[in-house]
Amino acid sequence: AKDSGATGSVWVTGGELVASNGFIGIGGGLITSSNCVGSLTQSNGLIIINQEAVGDADNSAGTLTIAGGTHIVNICPVANVTSSTGALWLKGGSMNATAVDVAPRGDGQMTVSNGTLLTGYLTVSENFSSPGTITVAGGTNTVLGQLIVGATATGTVWMTGGQLTTTGAVAYVGAGRITVSNGTWRASDVLVGFFGEAGTVTLVGGTTAI
Repeated sequence: AKDSGATGSVWVTGGELVASNGFIGIGGGLITSSNCVGSLTQSNGLIIINQEAVGDADNSAGTLTIAGGTHIVNICPVANVTSSTGALWLKGGSMNATAVDVAPRGDGQMTVSNGTLLTGYLTVSENFSSPGTITVAGGTNTVLGQLIVGATATGTVWMTGGQLTTTGAVAYVGAGRITVSNGTWRASDVLVGFFGEAGTVTLVGGTTAI
C-alpha cells in the first residue's frame, strides 16, 4: 500500500520472494504517501530483502508477521516516519537481519513469541521522541552487536520468556528500561544511563547472567 489512503496485504506461504537490492515499504514507501495501511505475512518459504520499512508514511500503519519460513533482511526500521505506527511479530520460523530499528521516528513495537531472531544490531527508540517497545516472550534471540534501549527517547524492553543473548557487545540502556520477569538473558556488559539520560534495569524473575 503505497498510494495515499490505500490498503494492501501480501501473504507468502511458500516459494521465494527476493528483493536483495531493493526496498519494500509496508504501509507507505513513497514521499507522497499518507494514510496507508499495509501488511506482509510469511508462513513459509524464503524472503530476502535489502531494506524493509514497516510503517513508512505519514499517518500510516504497517505490520510484518513472520510465522514460519526464513526471512532475511539487511535493514528493518519499524515505524520509520514521525506519525507512523509499525508492528513486527515473530511467531515462528527465523529472521536474520543486519539491523532492526524499532521506533526510530514513529510508534513502533516488536514482539517475539517463538522462532529464531539473529540480528547484528537491535535498537528501540534510539532517536527523536518516539515511543518503542520490544517484548521477548519466547524463542531464541541473539544480538551480535549493540542492543540500544532509549538513547534519547523512552524505549522499553519486556522479557517474559525465551532466550536473549547480547554477549557480542555492550547493551546500552539510556532513556529506557529493561524488565526481566522470566526467561534467560545473557549479556557481556550492560551500561545503564548514558548521554545524560536515566535508565532502568529491573530483574524480577528468570535468569540473568552479565
